[in-house]
Amino acid sequence: MRWTGLSSSPGDTPTLPGIDSERLASEDIGPADNLISILIDTLRRNYLETAKKSKRPTERIILAHAIIALCRARKSRIANDLACMTSHRIESENERVRVPDYALDQHTQKGKNLGRSWDHWSEEGFKLSNEVEGLNVYRDQALALRKKHGRLKPKPEGDRRGGKKRNGDPGLFYSKHRREQRKTKSSSRPFKAALPALLSVLQPSEVV
Repeated sequence: MRWTGLSSSPGDTPTLPGIDSERLASEDIGPADNLISILIDTLRRNYLETAKKSKRPTERIILAHAIIALCRARKSRIANDLACMTSHRIESENERVRVPDYALDQHTQKGKNLGRSWDHWSEEGFKLSNEVEGLNVYRDQALALRKKHGRLKPKPEGDRRGGKKRNGDPGLFYSKHRREQRKTKSSSRPFKAALPALLSVLQPSEVV
């Protein structure tokens, strides 16, 4: 902690001093501990908030927490090396990668020109590595509906931020202004309205 800038001048903008904690969480730790980035981001915000409110330097406790977490986490520089390798290949060596044929599905112009359909996409486009077997029980139903109706239609303009729909009916989620107007009423009403539709598509084993 002595290296992190505890002796910085009074009045300095509070931060996690002396350490680029967010970068270190990805550069030196990365996927060896994927949760560390979330923790460091939370601690950074807690540090800033505490430094503003507290008359005593209690934010140093949060700083200590961040330092301990970074030091004790399992380490890997794989993210740093991948970024370095890819950047040099593209920017320093002008390497260009050919898009593989399987990636040219109906979402791309070349795929459309080749007549690629939802069948091609289901066989090639949405293949997942390391997929959990048996978890996705909606795959066949969703594919059948995609083939029947195509992609989902864009939302009406007035529906994109949780306001009213164009036909005047209230949306499922209300804007902040609408929530303020209705704060004396039940806040669970939008969820209750959607619950029957949600339960109708869930598998019996998923309803507890």
